[in-house]
Amino acid sequence: MIRIFRHFVPVQIVVLAAVEAAILMASLYLAVALRFVGSDPTDYLAVGPIAPRAVLFAFVMLSTMTALGMFTRESQTGDSGYYIRFLASFLVGGVAMTFIFYLLPGLLLGRGAMALAFLFAFVGTAFNRFIFVRLVDMNTLKRRLLVLGTGTRAARVGGLLSQDESVKRKFHLVGYLAPSKTAPPSHVPREQLLKYSGSLLAMATRHSVDE
Repeated sequence: MIRIFRHFVPVQIVVLAAVEAAILMASLYLAVALRFVGSDPTDYLAVGPIAPRAVLFAFVMLSTMTALGMFTRESQTGDSGYYIRFLASFLVGGVAMTFIFYLLPGLLLGRGAMALAFLFAFVGTAFNRFIFVRLVDMNTLKRRLLVLGTGTRAARVGGLLSQDESVKRKFHLVGYLAPSKTAPPSHVPREQLLKYSGSLLAMATRHSVDE
């Protein structure tokens, strides 16, 4: 975990954002290069420096994706809402970039170059997330849940986690902890029962419990 603005963010999410920032900037460079292939060199020079625009493009797109929840722990599980937010982030990002170019026309690269940049960025980030989901253990991104108790209500929590897909995508059950060292585990799977070892805080810390 890395602490960013009073929030603890998994290292995997930070790496994902960093890679996508590079993809977004590279997309703009590639789009400009292809747009001016075969053109007079003076046309390319007239565009001006690309680096500030690439940084701006990456900043706007990452901000949009963050605002739409594309970098949360729960968003990496691939439900229908995930794909809708991913598409929406590019639509909103396109509107934001259009507005910026309207306010700062000197940054405009042309509709052809920007269309290519968005195409490359969309394909690049989609492929990056496709690889990310297959390389990273999604259980490490789920919120880790420790259930205090071994009775019927505790068992219902486990049942909800195993049966409700929307809940299962967000939480990983660490195990059950009896309220006392002598309480019998009568309603929960014995293999999921955790043995007391130190204080409750110490156990929560040891198992990286979120809730």
